[in-house]
Amino acid sequence: MFGLVGKSLKHSFSRDYFQEKFKLLGLDAEYRLFEINQISEIQTIISYLPNLKGLNVTIPYKEEVFPYLEDTDIIAKKTGAVNTILIRDNKMYGFNTDYFGFTQSFRKFYTTTAIGCKALIIGFGGAAKTIGFALEVEFNIEVTYLNRKNNKLASNIIEYSDLLSHNLSKYDVIINATPLGMFPNNNTYPDINYNELDSSHYVMDLIYNPLKTEFLKKAELKGAKILSGMEMLYLQADKSWEIWKEYM
Repeated sequence: MFGLVGKSLKHSFSRDYFQEKFKLLGLDAEYRLFEINQISEIQTIISYLPNLKGLNVTIPYKEEVFPYLEDTDIIAKKTGAVNTILIRDNKMYGFNTDYFGFTQSFRKFYTTTAIGCKALIIGFGGAAKTIGFALEVEFNIEVTYLNRKNNKLASNIIEYSDLLSHNLSKYDVIINATPLGMFPNNNTYPDINYNELDSSHYVMDLIYNPLKTEFLKKAELKGAKILSGMEMLYLQADKSWEIWKEYM
């Protein structure tokens, strides 16, 4: 048995994706969705389901899950975020496969060879920190985070209230790493000045349901190159499966 842990999973593609994968591979396996109100409930899930071998983790628990893990891979340690868990002998081991999924997807999308590029990431959760780390390490892109509040611990975090002094034209890449626009709240989107976007911008949304969010639609209308989170989703899911099947 495998599954997905999150607070609201109505948007999730994971169960159908993995159930189809298990069927094609001829495996007697099951993938369940576990909606929980607080991360501590993950311990109850592990206790009552001894056949559970692996979990994916989604909003809002990618960071909160750390205290319950025996150990993590190096990317999880660097980013502070886990989206995949391997369960062995009732102990949980964390991995970050979002890093792989994002890097592979973004590499095909981001075709510029310019030096000194800058990115604005909207959000400051586990996914945002993961892709921010990937942009810096893999693409040598300077990252700024747009968050509701600046925790004052980092100079590269700006608040929405300060956005007027950070014209979007100074950024080459803009990525939404918040749930704004996710099904069923399709009509929501980040509150930025889309008039500052043009054909020089690379705009990505980590959301995959809907495939083209209002955020991407608005950016596309200004001529920006756009990318949804769908390919990243498939890539990180397949990477999760590689981790699980190695220990089956």
